[in-house]
Amino acid sequence: MNLNILRTCIFATLLMFTVSSCKTESYAKKRKAEKAAWDEYITNNNLDLRGTDAETREADSIYCFSQTVPWPENLYFKTPSGAYLRIYEDDPDAMAPKTGNTVILRFTAYDLSNNIYSMNTFDREGQVIVYTPGNGSPSVGINEALAYLHHGSRAYVIVDSKIGTSEQYSSVITLRYDITSISVTR
Repeated sequence: MNLNILRTCIFATLLMFTVSSCKTESYAKKRKAEKAAWDEYITNNNLDLRGTDAETREADSIYCFSQTVPWPENLYFKTPSGAYLRIYEDDPDAMAPKTGNTVILRFTAYDLSNNIYSMNTFDREGQVIVYTPGNGSPSVGINEALAYLHHGSRAYVIVDSKIGTSEQYSSVITLRYDITSISVTR
């Protein structure tokens, strides 16, 4: 057998092996793994998720927002887009974000294993956005949670990848944001 033909055959075999072993996981499998991690997180942390059932949503809203702050550690309210909110510091008399207000957020985002995913707490200003309800900035889940908060609020927001940032969506992981500061200006 010719040495060049043998080299070509070996190279082709190695290439096929490399390509077949480097297949990426499908989006559906990543979503399934994300859902399993979320279900495990709910169980391990004994979460009390309110607002998930359309029939009890209004009563759940009244129940959650009548709680003294900080809310119980395992109590979360589901926003219409599907983010989960737990308020641990709030002044209902402070200014709430309205369309066109500048909002400055400081937060640390964790995956469900409590590893830091991203943070902006060391940035001079934090993340500056012009609040527009229904907008995807910084993500659909965070934007919607802002509607329930006020200047000076602190909260946890759990955001599924489908309503998260583009980086979170491509990673297909649920993140828990610890919003440590929200400033609302006119």
